[in-house]
Amino acid sequence: MPGIINKKHDSGYPPDWKKIGYQNTPESTLNGFEYALNIKNNWDTSAVTHTERYRGDLNLMYFPKNIDMSNLITIDRMFQASNIEYIELDLSSTQTAQAVFTDCHNIRYAKITNIGITPQLYNLNNFFLECHALEKVEIDLDYIQSDTTINKMFCNCYNLKEFQYDNSTISSTGFIKSATQTFENCYKMEKLRFEDEKCENIGCYGIGKNTDTGCDLKIRIGYNTSGSLASFMASKLKSCNVWVRKITNCQSIFENAVFVFGSGNQYLFTGNNSYMFKNAKLNGNLTNLYVNPTNANGMFDGLLFTNITDKTISLGSNATTVDFSNCTNMQNAFANTNATKIEKIEDADFSSVTNFNNTFYNSPDFDSDTVNGILKALTTASSYSGTKTLATLGFTSANYPASDIQNLSNYTLFTGAGWTIGY
Repeated sequence: MPGIINKKHDSGYPPDWKKIGYQNTPESTLNGFEYALNIKNNWDTSAVTHTERYRGDLNLMYFPKNIDMSNLITIDRMFQASNIEYIELDLSSTQTAQAVFTDCHNIRYAKITNIGITPQLYNLNNFFLECHALEKVEIDLDYIQSDTTINKMFCNCYNLKEFQYDNSTISSTGFIKSATQTFENCYKMEKLRFEDEKCENIGCYGIGKNTDTGCDLKIRIGYNTSGSLASFMASKLKSCNVWVRKITNCQSIFENAVFVFGSGNQYLFTGNNSYMFKNAKLNGNLTNLYVNPTNANGMFDGLLFTNITDKTISLGSNATTVDFSNCTNMQNAFANTNATKIEKIEDADFSSVTNFNNTFYNSPDFDSDTVNGILKALTTASSYSGTKTLATLGFTSANYPASDIQNLSNYTLFTGAGWTIGY
């Protein structure tokens, strides 16, 4: 029966309800079928609008798929807050379709085809907003229009398990412009693929949070546009392959996220990277990180490596992989972390930095190579006019004795640039 998706009926079909104590098919199921049949038999094929037609309809469990909707233009909030459980819908004639299934708390499966064949259909905001039970969607985006928006489309779909969209494979020249809060609180998301180089933003707060192994994540947005925000805060990620090339604000992008993979795969092209990995937890090294920040305030603040011995933040295989040359603010950038190594820190260009306050505060475990690399990197800080001491950056004698620092190979270079230890 509809509403039970991707299930094998081992006991035969139609089911024998007597096996679980019923003499006949439960009345509620029959009523749902009869109600859908009545809709089919009385369908007005000439109707052009069904705005809020079944809004709040608790008798609606199923909607017939074999009806003529060729003249139906407007379906805004058509099923909002209804009792719908299952639907297959063709939107080949639809021009407006906002919040169609918002607050349909019982819907578990939806198949939506031919979105965007009409040039007027480009706003799909809130389409499945608050559909708490939704597990699976099949959505045909092959004909989407330019500047399509899907803001909050799946927001608070707590049980949605998978979504895949790759703009490079579709037939039309359209694109999704905005996906603000689209996947927010999709706690059971196991696989998310979203690739559209013209998309300006995406919101995925909490994805995979309630899965056992985390979400398999692949995001490609912001290649050809300067967007505003990308967020994966408080998510649980099994793999992470993210490119957000021209997104100008990635503040807190992975704050409080949990990474459960064996090795990191963060690929980021961004401007504002403040608090990017604040309080994130990683079960693997942080590698393949491509960043060009203008603001690195709290960038790795509170980053904790769990269940591994090699706790490395890799700034890449060459000096330009993580490019700090345009960064003005390094306050708390590497504070409160248990990382033991910052690979390639010696190649960092701090020539634009004006704020080094507590950059390495309460991060006591850096090895001597990392500290030596920091000494070298600080010699590039030509714009910095503050107090040029390691104490200003959060170093303490208890964690990094002065005598140990003085024995490092870059110490003379460090002092020659006007820096001192300061304690």
